[in-house]
Amino acid sequence: MSSYTPMVVRIKSLAEPRSEDHVTYPLPEVIFIVYVSILNGYTTWQGMERFAKYNHCWFRMFFPYQFGFPSH
Repeated sequence: MSSYTPMVVRIKSLAEPRSEDHVTYPLPEVIFIVYVSILNGYTTWQGMERFAKYNHCWFRMFFPYQFGFPSH
């Protein structure tokens, strides 16, 4: 039997390489938006932003998005 790790768990375990002083949106939250958006056919920053804001309730099932969603 193979070992399976859900993508959300893998994304949550990513280390934050940026300085805490300059981070508004945590890296795992941003990566999750990009990953799910691309899977749904949104490949521009503007498209990803609109997709995340439109589906905000679903995205918040996985991450808190305390500061909202990043803009393009």
